[in-house]
Amino acid sequence: MTPIERRLLDELEIQKLAAAYSHAVMRLDGSAAGAVYAEDGVLCAFYYPDIVGRQAVTEALTRTFK
Repeated sequence: MTPIERRLLDELEIQKLAAAYSHAVMRLDGSAAGAVYAEDGVLCAFYYPDIVGRQAVTEALTRTFK
């Protein structure tokens, strides 16, 4: 695979993750929104402390969407 092909595939995967997250948020689905995060992902929101880890992010989003 050429570098440009790799870059295009990477960009496509990023767009798919962004779309999945956006759709989950619109449905108020914390589980689906949290699923786009890496196991050790971090949610940084405004002036709140960082939320670390997919499970913690999923729980926070689920609480927020209720």
